[in-house]
Amino acid sequence: MAAVRSLGRRGHIVGVCSHEMPCLSAASRWTAARFLLPDPLVSPDDFLAGIRRVTEQWRADVVLPVTDQSSLAILPASADLRAHVAGPSIDAFRRVSSKPDLLARAAAIGIATPHQIMLENRDTGVPELRDVVFPAVIKAAHTVAGGVRHSVRYAADIEELHRHIKAMPEAACPLLIQQRIVGPGVGVFLLIWDDAVIASFAHERIRELPPSGGASVYSRSIPMPPLLMEASTRLLLDAGWRGAAMVEYKRERATGKHYIMEVNGRLWGSLQLAVDAGVDFPGLLVDAARGLRPKGPETYRLNARVRSIWGDLALLISRLQHSPEALKMAPGSGGRLAALADFCRWSPGDRLETLRWDDPSPFWFEARRKAAARLRKQRTDW
Repeated sequence: MAAVRSLGRRGHIVGVCSHEMPCLSAASRWTAARFLLPDPLVSPDDFLAGIRRVTEQWRADVVLPVTDQSSLAILPASADLRAHVAGPSIDAFRRVSSKPDLLARAAAIGIATPHQIMLENRDTGVPELRDVVFPAVIKAAHTVAGGVRHSVRYAADIEELHRHIKAMPEAACPLLIQQRIVGPGVGVFLLIWDDAVIASFAHERIRELPPSGGASVYSRSIPMPPLLMEASTRLLLDAGWRGAAMVEYKRERATGKHYIMEVNGRLWGSLQLAVDAGVDFPGLLVDAARGLRPKGPETYRLNARVRSIWGDLALLISRLQHSPEALKMAPGSGGRLAALADFCRWSPGDRLETLRWDDPSPFWFEARRKAAARLRKQRTDW
């Protein structure tokens, strides 16, 4: 999470708040202050008390939550904080974070949604699952619930589905059992304030970790699909949205049809791609929260590419260690040699996500952290 103190025309001073220090953003030369706070996932009340203390003592003008858990802790108290909160109301955040509510809203305005059923609890027999379309995806209705982040699982048949359901923690319920849409992820990035679209951007995921579908480790900017822009804007406005959000779709490879997956109601992992392409979402968001009337660019650079080298390396290691079937990848994904060739291929215009020549420390911080984590895993395996 970031706290921002404005210097007027001279710019901003940025402080980083985290339950882990050191952390990636704190390694940046542009970070002026670092605050160690309780984990909002474990102790949200203590975290909020820390935010109150930081905003008062540091005279912060804007508080910028950058994770789901910090948003859930801060947004309910927005009106009581000294600083402006660069985000939506807690009600709007919950409306887009609840996958069942989101998909129902999306379907009502004509956005394609995967076939799904919802299970209120894990004690579900075969009759309730007879309409499942395989392969299927098992998701918690809320990504963060019961003080835990819940991951996605995949099932090829009814037996595997039952095993995953029984293995899911009770806190993850209700569960969504969705038809799996095979194809690349497409993200529509929007910044909305006072019912107006301030900035927009679109990207396509080239590679994800895990490879079955997850965080982007290599992505590129694409022209904004007009229909997705219209539908995404309407979806967020109907939810009473204010702030930055990414509406995530899957483009079905066989048909080209876009299916909505979820909405990230905060700044997203592939944010650097948008900034490199010319859309400074964080800066525009801070200005909007300060009561200014910022306006994003009319166009952005197409085919800009950003690669998380450490995430891509972790993906390669996973691909070399396991078969596509074990990784739940879509048919035709290619084997180990294809994964190695993809990793070694460098396209013109590629940029590394954290390596910037005027601010290289985050790159080296991440390198040390990844190497240490790998060594710890090897020792555990031994």
